[in-house]
Amino acid sequence: MLSTITLYSLLLPLAVGAALKDTQAPLVQNSLDPSLEHGNLTGLPFKKFLIEEMGDVKYLLHHHAAKALLGDRSYVLLRQAEIQERESAVWEYLWNHDLYCEDWPESSSYWDGPPKIYMSDGRVFDTDPEHVPQDVIVALQELEEQESKRRMEFRRHRYCELTRPDDASDDVVEAMPDTTEDEWKIDIPEEYLRYLIPRSVQDEEDQRMDSYWQEKQKEDEKKILAGGKSVRNVELPDLRRCKKLDKQ
Repeated sequence: MLSTITLYSLLLPLAVGAALKDTQAPLVQNSLDPSLEHGNLTGLPFKKFLIEEMGDVKYLLHHHAAKALLGDRSYVLLRQAEIQERESAVWEYLWNHDLYCEDWPESSSYWDGPPKIYMSDGRVFDTDPEHVPQDVIVALQELEEQESKRRMEFRRHRYCELTRPDDASDDVVEAMPDTTEDEWKIDIPEEYLRYLIPRSVQDEEDQRMDSYWQEKQKEDEKKILAGGKSVRNVELPDLRRCKKLDKQ
């Protein structure tokens, strides 16, 4: 009777050939009309991977063969790339169709919480409507938009200055008066500073967030190496439970 090692050595070349050949090649999908009536995204023309067409036994053989051939790190990167590509395709679909799927795990996380506004110099403002007046929220949103526009204009001006020909006259590409990098930053009125989240609080949250994602990444890698996580079991949103967003 063949030993386990001998049997595995005989099966490995066959497994590699069947399992690794074009693992990321797209399969032809049907082209159903993308509408909420479908309930989920399984019928939409997303790129599919060959491992999704494998039965459980064939995939398990592929999993062990590919991991042995590629090594743990490369195998994890391969599976992660497939998962990220699928999730990106879902996000693109939801964005293009103005959909928000609250029940989809990828649209929410441990860090879903009260809304905030992020300004320059690491300034973060609380905009939770439960305890921040609506007029303050609107004012902070307007200030954020103003700062963003000024920053874009400043960068455009700097780009023009850096790419101007040496023999060009001073008024050829003058988009705006000379500015320093600090001038595009918006000053926040004193009455709104009470909603500024202290830097120490932000630092603590950043540390918790880093720890959370590091632990999550470790758990995901363990699941991939055990064969329990791949593009085969990426959860898709139930479109019937999604909300249509108003982008006006």
